[in-house]
Amino acid sequence: MLLKDGRLSEEEYAQIKLHPVIGANILEGIDLTEELLPILPGIKYHHERLDGKGYPEGLSGRDIPDSGRVIAVADAYDAMTSDRPYRRGMSVLKALSILEEGRGTQWDPVYVDHFIALQQKEMNRHMEHASAPR
Repeated sequence: MLLKDGRLSEEEYAQIKLHPVIGANILEGIDLTEELLPILPGIKYHHERLDGKGYPEGLSGRDIPDSGRVIAVADAYDAMTSDRPYRRGMSVLKALSILEEGRGTQWDPVYVDHFIALQQKEMNRHMEHASAPR
């Protein structure tokens, strides 16, 4: 399904929406180190939205674990900028613009702001490096 060229059917989309729970269940079955245990809620809840329209449980706001809100921003950016069989990845600037648009409804504004600031810092660093005399 992940490599399907066209739109997913409702049944296929329902299956895809199970992936956060399945991923968390798989990791619960292995002996994670103490340092990695806090990522489990992030894996399970990274498709929740601040406005409660996400999945798997429709959590909203502060009910979504911090790790889920952090991973949601990074996962969305990766999904937007990566090539897929059905579309080319979008530009960094377009993806950052979409994150900005969803700030406060889909994604946590604090984590969106941090992510955008880090990306802008990285872009500036690359621009400075590219324009440096050789």
